[in-house]
Amino acid sequence: MGPQRRHQTRAPADRRHPAAPEIEVTCSDIKRRGTSISGLHLDVVIRRDGHIAATGAATFNCTSPAVYRRLRAARIGQAAPAPCR
Repeated sequence: MGPQRRHQTRAPADRRHPAAPEIEVTCSDIKRRGTSISGLHLDVVIRRDGHIAATGAATFNCTSPAVYRRLRAARIGQAAPAPCR
C-alpha cells in the first residue's frame, strides 16, 4: 500500500468577521500497525484574510500502552500519568 494523504480545511462559521482565521491541516505519511496508527506527518497552514499568517509541521510516532510501559519502566512510578490511548 502506498502513502496515504488526508486533507481537511475548516473555515469559520461566521464569515462576516474580516479577521477570522482559516485553518488547513494535512496529514501525510500515515503509517499503520494493524488497525492502529503508528505514525504520521502533520502540516498546518493558518490564513487570515486569504494570506498565510502562520505555518507549522510535526511528525508523530505512536506506541501501544504495553510498549510505553516497557520503554519507560524506570521512570513510571505510582504518581506517573497513564499513557494516552
